[in-house]
Amino acid sequence: MLQYSRTRCAECIHGAQCLLAPAAVQGAVAEVALRAGEPLLRQGEPLHQVAVVKVGVVLLRRRVPDAGRQAVAVVGPAQALGLRALLDCGVAAADAQALTPVRACLSQAPAPAIDPRVALAEGVRLAETLAEWAAIARLPRTVARVEAALARLAAASGTREIVLPERAVLAELCACAPETVSRAVTTLLRSGRLQRGPRRGQVRLVETEAAREARSA
Repeated sequence: MLQYSRTRCAECIHGAQCLLAPAAVQGAVAEVALRAGEPLLRQGEPLHQVAVVKVGVVLLRRRVPDAGRQAVAVVGPAQALGLRALLDCGVAAADAQALTPVRACLSQAPAPAIDPRVALAEGVRLAETLAEWAAIARLPRTVARVEAALARLAAASGTREIVLPERAVLAELCACAPETVSRAVTTLLRSGRLQRGPRRGQVRLVETEAAREARSA
């Protein structure tokens, strides 16, 4: 059973900017820890809680009839998910799965004292994020898609050094085959736009126009 309290929220770096800050004052927020690969939300399941990512990044996937699951975005700290719960709209619109170890804050819906205008602004921000990822998948060159996707992932993570996600996940986000992703990553490494990090699977993005645009978005 989740334990709701205000202690951890008072220590959170996101503070008053968080959607759940008013609920935290009333001790109505709980924190949950997820390992990479564990679900936070499942598409089609009833929504009873609003979630805000505190640490780590979350992969959003939608299940499409006759096409399976499709990754549509990656979101990071301070992003609110499950906003439909505030409107009593029933079910989650997408799967939300921890891409890295994640800590998230949850508040039961209807969450007390949350300003509907703030919730609306959070919904708009999420819609903009989804649109930005959709635009990446439409870029004409695969190398540009992969570079832009890695830049967006770095922006969501708040760092230029990231661990490459599974090849299949990156392929879904870039709307191309896994083998094509591998070739694009190799091209970026050879051109110097990516550098290998000290840990296995870690890369560092060299400052490029794509990286700057993703970070400022």
